[in-house]
Amino acid sequence: MHGVSYITYAFIVIAALIVTLVWLRFFSTLASPIVGAEVKSSANFIALQLATYINSLVPAREGQEFTTTLPKTNCSIYIDEYDVSVKAKDKTATIPHLVFPVEAYSLQCNSEREVRVRLIREKDKIVVIGD
Repeated sequence: MHGVSYITYAFIVIAALIVTLVWLRFFSTLASPIVGAEVKSSANFIALQLATYINSLVPAREGQEFTTTLPKTNCSIYIDEYDVSVKAKDKTATIPHLVFPVEAYSLQCNSEREVRVRLIREKDKIVVIGD
């Protein structure tokens, strides 16, 4: 009986590493659209959530407010009199809300900490405050 040499073992290990790297590259290419869709749905969710709160405050009495905590994600938010726009990576979601005076406000979110947003109904407008 002859033993298997170390060169054979080394060849098998190197071949296994190459196959593993090829599979990782293949699956990361397949996963890229999924990640893009996840970012887009996250941007849509945040925009829809904020637009819903604004719509709820339009008929509310003065002094009513909503406070929400946004998920930990890298995004920029812009709220104005007509809509809520959220940009996460290269995906942008814009959701219209009821036309009502809303102080224009921009906000940056990040993946390291949650950001709180307060929407306050004042006499003739809605004020947005973020931390």
